[in-house]
Amino acid sequence: MGKIRPSSVKRLALHIFRQNPDRVSLDYASNKKLVLEISTVRAKHLLNRVAGYLTRLAKRYKGLKTEAKAEPEQEIEEQEMEEAEAGVKAEAKQEAQG
Repeated sequence: MGKIRPSSVKRLALHIFRQNPDRVSLDYASNKKLVLEISTVRAKHLLNRVAGYLTRLAKRYKGLKTEAKAEPEQEIEEQEMEEAEAGVKAEAKQEAQG
């Protein structure tokens, strides 16, 4: 089971993510600096929680975009492998017949 985060942490992180999607990164330390710049949160515990949840959001949403880009390449490689296997089978058939 995962950790339960207070709604205030989620709300603030979502607000920052929606307002500055280009500045949010997959790196926790840079997100911590971003939270310090943007918000008025100065409590260390709350700051760390918001930055951590912001990093998690970034991995979830920005990570999906990179996986979507990787899939077509993977499909092309699979097609090439299937074509190569079909070519090998065809050559084996010809050798068996001839």
